[in-house]
Amino acid sequence: MSPLRNRIIQIWQAAIGPWVNEEPYLGQILPPNANSQWKFIYRALSKELGWEDMRYRFGNECKQCEGMFREASDGDALRIVELVFRYIDTAVRNLSEAERQSQGSALPPDEAIEELNDHLLKAGVGVQFTKGQLLNMESPFMCETTTKPVLTLLEGDEFCGACDEFIRAYSHFREGRHKEAIVEACKAFESVLITICEQRGWECPERPSAKDLIKTVFDHGLLPIHLRSEFDALRSTLESGLPSLRNKKTAHGQGSEIVEVPSYLVAYALHLAAANILLVISAHRANNPTAVVET
Repeated sequence: MSPLRNRIIQIWQAAIGPWVNEEPYLGQILPPNANSQWKFIYRALSKELGWEDMRYRFGNECKQCEGMFREASDGDALRIVELVFRYIDTAVRNLSEAERQSQGSALPPDEAIEELNDHLLKAGVGVQFTKGQLLNMESPFMCETTTKPVLTLLEGDEFCGACDEFIRAYSHFREGRHKEAIVEACKAFESVLITICEQRGWECPERPSAKDLIKTVFDHGLLPIHLRSEFDALRSTLESGLPSLRNKKTAHGQGSEIVEVPSYLVAYALHLAAANILLVISAHRANNPTAVVET
């Protein structure tokens, strides 16, 4: 993973800006630089990972971040990537272009994130940075065609609850909490259906299940009626696929034995949830132009 880590360091250096040696400026005003940002990042990483002061090994705070990243375990390395690029995605993004250029930032945040994801993909690392965190993406094709478009559709206040649940599902998946990942994926799907029903004034039971919600949107013709046979197949997939996986594997007591949910089933649940969310929101907005939110 060393070549990949080296490339990631180059990306974050270009996005944040290099460290400026402070010694020649003792008692004088430093030129514009990214030093304060590197100090903040180092403090955040130290708190998150329990680092001790390693300046005797690596030097300034920027070098400490680089050195510890190179030596970190794969798990800690991913946490470092997530925290540094979250900083790029927020703090660096909030700087004006003139401020970024003055401190040596040569790579805009969006381009930095795009480069990171491209290198992770080429290296076969099954994660992508999106919405402020690294999400597990077992299938690059599903990531590009379904998961990322869904996250774009969920942006904004309209589906904020579903967006939080969807992201939590992938976070649980990355951390190996498979049961929780399936539950959050189902909750995200149900939240989307509830929001659509509320916006359209469709009545649902007080505490609707996935089956109730699916029946409601089909009964009101959310999806085109001329594709009836496809709808029947879709209804079967929605009713017996994701909801039943959650009900049978996670929603009830597991008895005397610990129930382990295989990762391939979790990936299936997440992909199915994403595909279903993409379908119903797209249909909702296509049939209700006032619901479209600019992204």
